[in-house]
Amino acid sequence: MLTQSINGFQAEAHALKREIALQCFASTEVCCKTLFPKRFEYPFSKAHKQVFAALDDPSIKRLCIAAWRGFGKSSILQLGYPAKRILSRNVKFIVPTSCTSTQALRQSENLKRELTSNPAILDIFGSMKSVDLFSQEMWMANNPHRNCSGTLVFPRGMGQQVRGIIHEDSRPDLIIVDDLEDKESVLSEEQRFKRKDYFFTDLLGSVDLSNPNTRILYIGTVMHEDALLKNLLDDPGWTSMRFEIVMMTLSVIGLNGIPTMTLGSYMKRMSGRDCWTNSTWSTAILPRQDR
Repeated sequence: MLTQSINGFQAEAHALKREIALQCFASTEVCCKTLFPKRFEYPFSKAHKQVFAALDDPSIKRLCIAAWRGFGKSSILQLGYPAKRILSRNVKFIVPTSCTSTQALRQSENLKRELTSNPAILDIFGSMKSVDLFSQEMWMANNPHRNCSGTLVFPRGMGQQVRGIIHEDSRPDLIIVDDLEDKESVLSEEQRFKRKDYFFTDLLGSVDLSNPNTRILYIGTVMHEDALLKNLLDDPGWTSMRFEIVMMTLSVIGLNGIPTMTLGSYMKRMSGRDCWTNSTWSTAILPRQDR
């Protein structure tokens, strides 16, 4: 009798875990809230839900998202979304790319740590740690199943080689570019050219565009009228999403501390400048005379 009860309990627990896993596979939003509740502790806004809808739409192959700093775009695109893809076993080769190799490695290590030590992931999916390849520079999320031997994660900083690298006969099928430009480099015409050249030649040149599963995501904050991000937002070949917070209240966007003050008033008090000229808080572009 006791054995039957234990078996019944185990069957129910297994069925529940399976249902949770299926919900995470179907929705990046559910994956974020279920597996990473501390990172995503605040309610998602309508803007966030639009981002989730785009991420969960497999027909969108090139997605460009511009939003203010503090939106949570890096957490969603560098943690929640790639974790969902890895756990659901439908991505072979991910290249997370940032302005510097240090930043790319840090985001990659955050993802790795969650996949190998997050209690919810361990309970539902098991550890993703690989015995054979698990360095900072390149690591395998060990989730073998049928014809999938796991997912290779290869973080890169601006200028580092990507083109020509192949994993098990596969080119990268998911590239996530996060803030390839910074506020210093974007002011230099030469540096803007270098970033565009690296993006279009090296990053885009590293993928197999004939592969229907290939996806390229670019996220950042617009800091210049000729920035790469601005160019992509205006490119009809990309699905573009742009979010601004000019004159919204802090309570609306989920920031704490001064729930009744407009963001414009807050930023003006903190920095002495109107918020729409501060690229940290807005994706609006600086006019030429302010460059």
